[in-house]
Amino acid sequence: MDTDVEDVEKLPTAADESESSVKKLMDSFNPSLKMDKMVTLVSSDGYEYEVEEEVALESQVIKDWIEDKSIDEDDREFLLFNVHSDTLDLIIDYCEKHVSSRKSKCASSSSSSNGAEELKEWDDDFIDLDLNTLGSLLKASVSLFLSPTLMDL
Repeated sequence: MDTDVEDVEKLPTAADESESSVKKLMDSFNPSLKMDKMVTLVSSDGYEYEVEEEVALESQVIKDWIEDKSIDEDDREFLLFNVHSDTLDLIIDYCEKHVSSRKSKCASSSSSSNGAEELKEWDDDFIDLDLNTLGSLLKASVSLFLSPTLMDL
């Protein structure tokens, strides 16, 4: 059996497999050690925002892009050609708050009605905007198919 040096270098070693197993085991015991996947959102005016994939998945449009088989794992940049940076800032804040609220609700053993009340209060403060900003925010929310939608507020 002839084995080239190049072929040997490609073979996984016991150390590689062990390292992978240890990482999986650590992640299962402490999810906070796990590195979150990041995506880059680019506004219509060229500003780039690096956000956790979980936050970006609040948009059904972005979720569909990410799940598309043709998207390269290394190319996780999404141009939002109809969303200005001022609006994208607000959308990211909204999505981060809702993701964070769901995470804390899952981790907390206290009453979930308390968390729901806090989120409702935050949402009420969040949409206290001038009409132009609110209009831009709602338009972007609809085009990105945000869930939960801003229309529900």
